Amino acid sequence: MIAQEEYEKLQKRHRVTTEERNIYLQKLQEMQKEVDDLRVRLDSKQDEFELLEREYKKLQDKHRDTLNSEYALQTAKEQLEQSMRVMQEDIQRLGAEYDEAVYRFNKEQKEVISQLAQAKNAYHKAQEEVSKQRGKCRQYKEKLRLANTTIKVLSSKVA
Repeated sequence: MIAQEEYEKLQKRHRVTTEERNIYLQKLQEMQKEVDDLRVRLDSKQDEFELLEREYKKLQDKHRDTLNSEYALQTAKEQLEQSMRVMQEDIQRLGAEYDEAVYRFNKEQKEVISQLAQAKNAYHKAQEEVSKQRGKCRQYKEKLRLANTTIKVLSSKVA
Protein backbone atom coordinates (compact mmCIF):
# COMPACT_ATOMS: atom_id res chain seq x y z
CA MET A 1 0.00 0.00 0.00
CA ILE A 2 2.77 2.35 0.66
CA ALA A 3 3.99 1.71 -2.79
CA GLN A 4 0.50 2.38 -4.05
CA GLU A 5 0.32 5.65 -2.16
CA GLU A 6 3.73 6.59 -3.34
CA TYR A 7 2.79 5.68 -6.87
CA GLU A 8 -0.30 7.89 -6.64
CA LYS A 9 1.83 10.71 -5.16
CA LEU A 10 4.26 10.31 -7.99
CA GLN A 11 1.44 10.28 -10.54
CA LYS A 12 -0.04 13.36 -8.92
CA ARG A 13 3.37 15.05 -8.97
CA HIS A 14 3.79 13.96 -12.57
CA ARG A 15 0.42 15.50 -13.51
CA VAL A 16 1.26 18.71 -11.62
CA THR A 17 4.70 18.79 -13.21
CA THR A 18 3.19 18.10 -16.64
CA GLU A 19 0.65 20.89 -16.12
CA GLU A 20 3.39 23.23 -14.93
CA ARG A 21 5.50 22.21 -17.92
CA ASN A 22 2.54 22.89 -20.24
CA ILE A 23 1.96 26.24 -18.55
CA TYR A 24 5.66 27.11 -18.91
CA LEU A 25 5.66 25.94 -22.53
CA GLN A 26 2.60 28.08 -23.18
CA LYS A 27 4.35 31.04 -21.49
CA LEU A 28 7.47 30.25 -23.50
CA GLN A 29 5.43 30.28 -26.73
CA GLU A 30 3.83 33.59 -25.73
CA MET A 31 7.26 35.01 -24.92
CA GLN A 32 8.58 33.70 -28.25
CA LYS A 33 5.63 35.37 -29.98
CA GLU A 34 6.35 38.62 -28.12
CA VAL A 35 10.02 38.34 -29.11
CA ASP A 36 8.98 37.81 -32.74
CA ASP A 37 6.59 40.78 -32.54
CA LEU A 38 9.32 42.88 -30.97
CA ARG A 39 11.75 41.75 -33.68
CA VAL A 40 9.21 42.81 -36.36
CA ARG A 41 8.71 46.14 -34.57
CA LEU A 42 12.49 46.54 -34.34
CA ASP A 43 12.85 45.88 -38.07
CA SER A 44 10.06 48.37 -38.74
CA LYS A 45 11.70 50.96 -36.50
CA GLN A 46 15.06 50.36 -38.19
CA ASP A 47 13.40 50.92 -41.58
CA GLU A 48 11.80 54.08 -40.22
CA PHE A 49 15.15 55.18 -38.82
CA GLU A 50 16.86 54.62 -42.19
CA LEU A 51 14.05 56.52 -43.90
CA LEU A 52 14.42 59.35 -41.40
CA GLU A 53 18.19 59.39 -41.96
CA ARG A 54 17.64 59.71 -45.72
CA GLU A 55 15.07 62.46 -45.13
CA TYR A 56 17.52 64.19 -42.79
CA LYS A 57 20.22 64.10 -45.47
CA LYS A 58 17.73 65.50 -47.98
CA LEU A 59 16.84 68.25 -45.51
CA GLN A 60 20.53 69.02 -45.03
CA ASP A 61 20.92 69.28 -48.81
CA LYS A 62 17.87 71.52 -48.99
CA HIS A 63 19.24 73.63 -46.14
CA ARG A 64 22.54 74.00 -47.99
CA ASP A 65 20.68 74.91 -51.19
CA THR A 66 18.56 77.37 -49.23
CA LEU A 67 21.66 79.03 -47.79
CA ASN A 68 23.11 79.30 -51.31
CA SER A 69 19.82 80.73 -52.57
CA GLU A 70 19.72 83.15 -49.66
CA TYR A 71 23.20 84.37 -50.52
CA ALA A 72 22.24 84.74 -54.18
CA LEU A 73 19.07 86.58 -53.21
CA GLN A 74 20.99 88.87 -50.88
CA THR A 75 23.38 89.73 -53.70
CA ALA A 76 20.47 90.28 -56.07
CA LYS A 77 18.75 92.44 -53.45
CA GLU A 78 21.83 94.62 -53.09
CA GLN A 79 22.03 94.99 -56.86
CA LEU A 80 18.33 95.84 -57.04
CA GLU A 81 18.70 98.41 -54.26
CA GLN A 82 21.54 100.03 -56.20
CA SER A 83 19.43 100.01 -59.36
CA MET A 84 16.55 101.45 -57.37
CA ARG A 85 18.72 104.32 -56.12
CA VAL A 86 19.79 105.08 -59.69
CA MET A 87 16.17 104.90 -60.85
CA GLN A 88 15.05 107.22 -58.04
CA GLU A 89 17.67 109.73 -59.13
CA ASP A 90 16.41 109.39 -62.71
CA ILE A 91 12.83 109.83 -61.50
CA GLN A 92 13.78 112.99 -59.62
CA ARG A 93 15.59 114.31 -62.69
CA LEU A 94 12.65 113.42 -64.92
CA GLY A 95 10.27 114.98 -62.39
CA ALA A 96 12.21 118.23 -62.54
CA GLU A 97 12.22 118.09 -66.35
CA TYR A 98 8.49 117.36 -66.30
CA ASP A 99 7.81 120.30 -63.99
CA GLU A 100 9.83 122.54 -66.31
CA ALA A 101 7.94 121.22 -69.34
CA VAL A 102 4.60 121.78 -67.59
CA TYR A 103 5.65 125.33 -66.70
CA ARG A 104 6.64 126.04 -70.32
CA PHE A 105 3.43 124.41 -71.58
CA ASN A 106 1.28 126.52 -69.24
CA LYS A 107 3.14 129.64 -70.29
CA GLU A 108 2.72 128.79 -74.00
CA GLN A 109 -0.91 127.88 -73.38
CA LYS A 110 -1.55 131.27 -71.81
CA GLU A 111 0.08 132.95 -74.81
CA VAL A 112 -1.98 130.86 -77.23
CA ILE A 113 -5.16 131.61 -75.26
CA SER A 114 -4.30 135.30 -75.38
CA GLN A 115 -3.65 135.11 -79.13
CA LEU A 116 -6.87 133.12 -79.56
CA ALA A 117 -8.81 135.79 -77.65
CA GLN A 118 -7.29 138.47 -79.87
CA ALA A 119 -8.12 136.44 -82.98
CA LYS A 120 -11.66 135.89 -81.67
CA ASN A 121 -12.10 139.65 -81.13
CA ALA A 122 -10.75 140.34 -84.60
CA TYR A 123 -13.10 137.67 -86.02
CA HIS A 124 -16.11 139.25 -84.28
CA LYS A 125 -15.11 142.69 -85.56
CA ALA A 126 -14.68 141.29 -89.06
CA GLN A 127 -18.02 139.48 -88.74
CA GLU A 128 -19.70 142.74 -87.65
CA GLU A 129 -18.07 144.50 -90.59
CA VAL A 130 -19.26 141.77 -92.95
CA SER A 131 -22.76 142.03 -91.48
CA LYS A 132 -22.69 145.80 -92.04
CA GLN A 133 -21.44 145.28 -95.60
CA ARG A 134 -24.15 142.68 -96.25
CA GLY A 135 -26.74 145.08 -94.92
CA LYS A 136 -25.39 147.81 -97.21
CA CYS A 137 -25.31 145.30 -100.07
CA ARG A 138 -28.97 144.39 -99.45
CA GLN A 139 -29.91 148.06 -99.33
CA TYR A 140 -28.03 148.64 -102.59
CA LYS A 141 -29.73 145.64 -104.22
CA GLU A 142 -33.08 146.86 -102.97
CA LYS A 143 -32.41 150.36 -104.33
CA LEU A 144 -31.19 148.78 -107.60
CA ARG A 145 -34.39 146.71 -107.90
CA LEU A 146 -36.47 149.74 -107.11
CA ALA A 147 -34.54 151.74 -109.69
CA ASN A 148 -34.95 148.97 -112.28
CA THR A 149 -38.65 148.79 -111.54
CA THR A 150 -38.94 152.55 -111.84
CA ILE A 151 -36.99 152.45 -115.13
CA LYS A 152 -39.28 149.75 -116.47
CA VAL A 153 -42.36 151.68 -115.42
CA LEU A 154 -41.02 154.89 -116.97
CA SER A 155 -39.90 153.03 -120.11
CA SER A 156 -43.30 151.50 -120.49
CA LYS A 157 -44.90 154.97 -120.08
CA VAL A 158 -42.47 156.46 -122.59
CA ALA A 159 -43.00 153.76 -125.05
